[in-house]
Amino acid sequence: MAKITVPLQLEWFVDKETPEIKGDESVFKKNLIDLINKEGMNKFTMDTNVSTTELNSVLSGLSDPSLDMLSSIATTKHVSLDWLVLGDKGES
Repeated sequence: MAKITVPLQLEWFVDKETPEIKGDESVFKKNLIDLINKEGMNKFTMDTNVSTTELNSVLSGLSDPSLDMLSSIATTKHVSLDWLVLGDKGES
């Protein structure tokens, strides 16, 4: 899988498949990237019904995640909202 990096803005590598953290990022961004890395961007977006464009916007800091996005990710990836947003060890 190719990697994308997430400094202040999202950078994509050739096949835009897997993000990588560089620099200081929020707990949410780190957790989101960890979830995406487990299976790749394509499967993640298909499972969660969150578009690559939405993820790009959130990871680059252009927008905040919607409640629908957070709920969809937490539900389909079997993690708690607390873990996803705050890093609490509340995987469900």
